[in-house]
Amino acid sequence: MRYLQKYVFMSDDSDDIESWLTEPAALGGATMAGAGLTVMTGAARIRKAQVVNTIGKGEAILVTMSDEERLNIIHDNPGIQFVAEGRARMAFAAIHLTPIPQPTMASAQGRKTVVVQVRDGKGKPVRGVPVALLTDLKTKPPTGAESKTDKRGSAKFPLPHGTKVARIHAMPHAGFWWATHVPAKQQGTYTLECVRLDPEVPDGLRAFYPPGAATAGQGVTVAVIDGGVGPHPSLKLAGGANLVDDEPDAAFFDNGIGHGTHVAGIIGATADPRTPGGLAPAARLLSYRVYAKGSISAGSFAVAAAIRQAVDDGADLINLSLVLEDDQPEVNREIQRALARGVVCIAAAGNNGGPVGAPARTSIVLAVSAVAVRASWPKGALDTDVLSTPKAKKNKKLGFARFSNFGSQIDCAAPGVGIVSTLPRGRSGAIGVMGGTSMAAPAVTALLARALAQDAALLNAARNKARAEQILTLARSLATKAGFGANYEGFGLLR
Repeated sequence: MRYLQKYVFMSDDSDDIESWLTEPAALGGATMAGAGLTVMTGAARIRKAQVVNTIGKGEAILVTMSDEERLNIIHDNPGIQFVAEGRARMAFAAIHLTPIPQPTMASAQGRKTVVVQVRDGKGKPVRGVPVALLTDLKTKPPTGAESKTDKRGSAKFPLPHGTKVARIHAMPHAGFWWATHVPAKQQGTYTLECVRLDPEVPDGLRAFYPPGAATAGQGVTVAVIDGGVGPHPSLKLAGGANLVDDEPDAAFFDNGIGHGTHVAGIIGATADPRTPGGLAPAARLLSYRVYAKGSISAGSFAVAAAIRQAVDDGADLINLSLVLEDDQPEVNREIQRALARGVVCIAAAGNNGGPVGAPARTSIVLAVSAVAVRASWPKGALDTDVLSTPKAKKNKKLGFARFSNFGSQIDCAAPGVGIVSTLPRGRSGAIGVMGGTSMAAPAVTALLARALAQDAALLNAARNKARAEQILTLARSLATKAGFGANYEGFGLLR
């Protein structure tokens, strides 16, 4: 079976590189961006490469090649410059587990069954709830198993005899807070209560920032590059596109994960009795879907193409609640192009408690870390160790999120723990809880949209680099330090 890999070719001479990869006629050469090299073309093997997608008029091209084709190209063109396409993941906090070692014997004698029951506040079973049972918190990631509740609200876990339960998480997708339980003693059955969400009770975002006025963000266009948005009656999209290969261009609604809809709701949801409002509900929202249906991983080329289209469609701000595996030249070039056209990108720092991820670590991107507003969730709703050091010296009600990435590239911080927002259920009241720098970034995007809407001169200024730099300066001027330290909060939290 022939293994195919996607590669990105970039050139400053778009006509040359597009013809080089697609036309049968031999060309004299093509200059690769950043390399200062002229690549002599004409070998038939090169023309077999399959062009999957392009940005602009061939300024960047995504190509599928086999290992043999790649080696042939390298052989025929010493010094050729191209990179493998990278992957981008949604930057929301999730539980990752190391599998529990199972007994070598196949019989049931070496096992026991632990049952987790999930109930609502009235004692009724809640079905379809993902449950994580952790047995060792010292491993990285922690050791454990996952299951889902049945119609009786029960999740069953076959475990090796002698295995102790260290922690249990019940993680409803919608309508409820999560529930966390640390057993005081080992039992065969555990019961967790999930508290129903109440839009009237401030969550981790609204406990710090009140929802925006009905006119907040008016006149500002915000692009959400994510897994798609909606449908949800509290979210009104002005347009968008699907940049996923082999999916319809107009299918820019949510891919089924709910992440993009949750992000968009933080920015621009219109409040109603069953839905908490966003921070800039009057902002004009555009949705650019880069994740395939049901996926939390996207190609870096789709991200770059989405940035290009968002800029060309008139976005003022671009929200990137995603993290790349590494710096990708095609994404970085589109971010630079956006800046040159007066557009600012805001990106999540990432959620592995380590260095700031890409593209947030790019100096011209606003990199956002996550903090938590203490006591903004029901008792037992979140993990007991969700907060980390350092502590806020100036604002004691804030804590730094243990999962949040940090470093010298951080520009600002925002609440990203226990955030309630919209989910793609197509009806009022479709809301759920998520956490991560994915949720912190859109808070910054929305607050910046509010401020930009109030500065008519800057909003209507010529769309050039100077405008973008002034927007970056505006964002940093709105920040107030909480006392975490520069590597954790940058200039502080926007107010």
